[in-house]
Amino acid sequence: MFFNFRLRPMGEIDPWGPIPSPDARTPDWPRRPNLSWFGLTDGWYWLDAGGTELFRHSQALMEMAAREHAGEPWLERMNGLPYVDYQVSRLWEDVLDMLPDVLEPVPQPLAGALTDGLWAVWEREAEAALLQALPKDEAWDTLEAAAGWWWHRELDSLYLLSGPRIWIWTDTANAHIQWDNRDQLIEGLPAWEALLGQHTMPVEAYIAEVRSFDARFIGRMRDRVAMAQVEWVRPDVALDLHLADEQRMRERSLSKRFEPGAQREPIDWDDVLRAIARIEALPAFASGAASRLL
Repeated sequence: MFFNFRLRPMGEIDPWGPIPSPDARTPDWPRRPNLSWFGLTDGWYWLDAGGTELFRHSQALMEMAAREHAGEPWLERMNGLPYVDYQVSRLWEDVLDMLPDVLEPVPQPLAGALTDGLWAVWEREAEAALLQALPKDEAWDTLEAAAGWWWHRELDSLYLLSGPRIWIWTDTANAHIQWDNRDQLIEGLPAWEALLGQHTMPVEAYIAEVRSFDARFIGRMRDRVAMAQVEWVRPDVALDLHLADEQRMRERSLSKRFEPGAQREPIDWDDVLRAIARIEALPAFASGAASRLL
């Protein structure tokens, strides 16, 4: 499976709080450590991109942690797993949120520039050329007009220390997963085992993987919520009183992405190409010192 996860046993999840009541008239507000639906999704997750595991910490980093932090609770809580230790809901939400962008095909010549590595070089050179030629605000606005579509296709990982750089996009036939973690370091060591690469699958296969992830995750959480409400054995930790309501809401998350009217306005690719052409008219490109897309 492309999207993989494992939920932490409920008895081992660190609770939140305690949270002071915002209103003295809400006696059911948790005044002791508590867990919400999001908190109950605590676990590990990773992506299997054709045999390459993304969100997998590097072996060098794991060995350093074993040497320097042996016996510390946070390391023992990893259970020896080399993957991101976080709420699985975060990955699930991000994958669903970016789905409309992922499924809008990237046209040529931009798709070709992505697959052959030219885009990454072009974007760096474009940023430098703009900052040299234009006021800062105008430079960033122009770069966003030319490259914002690409930024929306990056899987969010800013909540992680040196989070992995992963992009997911489609052309008319295939979904492409690309990663570049060469600059992602922790204490001078590579943060992630997968440094640079890409993986391709048919668009229909990617949609099936998203649906599978949603079904497996939501199914596990449905069971978890039901069990927690019947057999909660941690009297020191309060459960959110609205777990069942949130579960029902979350179960509709994926289907809402495909409802009529739920899709955002498509990108005006002509505007993107015009912004690229404007950048390539700058001195750095006109002199031939920078790579060109058009």
